[in-house]
Amino acid sequence: MTPDLPINSGCCTSDESPMTCSIAHEQDRLTFFSRVASSVSVELDQLFAGIDQTIGLLSDMLILAENGRELKPEKLRRIYDTLRTQLNTGAQLVDHLNSFAYSADVPSANAELTETLADILSLLQRFLVARGVGSRVSLPEKRVSAAVSPFKLQHAVFLAYQALLTGATEGDYITLTAGQDSRGLFVTIQGPIINARESGCIAGECDLDFIDCMMKEINGSAEITDVEGETRFKLSLPT
Repeated sequence: MTPDLPINSGCCTSDESPMTCSIAHEQDRLTFFSRVASSVSVELDQLFAGIDQTIGLLSDMLILAENGRELKPEKLRRIYDTLRTQLNTGAQLVDHLNSFAYSADVPSANAELTETLADILSLLQRFLVARGVGSRVSLPEKRVSAAVSPFKLQHAVFLAYQALLTGATEGDYITLTAGQDSRGLFVTIQGPIINARESGCIAGECDLDFIDCMMKEINGSAEITDVEGETRFKLSLPT
C-alpha cells in the first residue's frame, strides 16, 4: 500500500510573519509527525511478520530433528543470518524513530547535521520505495552543527521530498546533499520536476512559500529552482 503523501492544502504568504506562519502550520507539524510514525508502524509490522516466518522455518527444522532428521549447520546459519539482519533492521529503525520523536520536544538546539538528516532519511525510505524511487545522499564526514530545531529542519526536508515525489515515476532518483559554502550551511534536495496538478500548487509559488515558511521559523531560508530538467530545493541554515 502506497503511503499517503498529500501536499499542504494552504500556504503562507510571503508577507506573513514567522509567528503567524508558525500558528497556521501547527496542524501541519502534527500531520507530519503522525505520517512518519504511522509509516514506521507499518514497516515494523511487516518486519515482525518476516521474523515470524523465519522463526517458523526454525520451528520446522526442530520438528524434523526431533523425528530423527539431521540438522544441517549451513541451513541453521542461513536462518540465523536472516533473523539477525531482521533484528538489526528493526533496531536501527526504532533508534531513528526515537531520535526523531525526541527532536519534537526540542524547540531549538544545535542540531548535528548528519545525524539529523540521517534520521529523517531513514524514516523516509518507505515513501520512496512505495513509489519505486531511489535515493542518493551526500552528507558531511565531519561533525557540523546548525543552530536550528532538528524537528523543524526534518519537517522542511520531508516537505521537499513530498513535493518532488509528486513528479516522480519508478526508476527516478531524489538526491540530498548537505555541506557548507561561502554563505554558510545548506541542504539541497533535487529530483523530478514537481507535478503541479497533483500537488495542487504551482512550483515556485505555493511549495516554495510553504517550505520557506518553515525555514523562516529557524532563521533560515529556502529557494527553489529548476536545474537541468529537475527541481532543486536549497535550504540555507544558520550556524
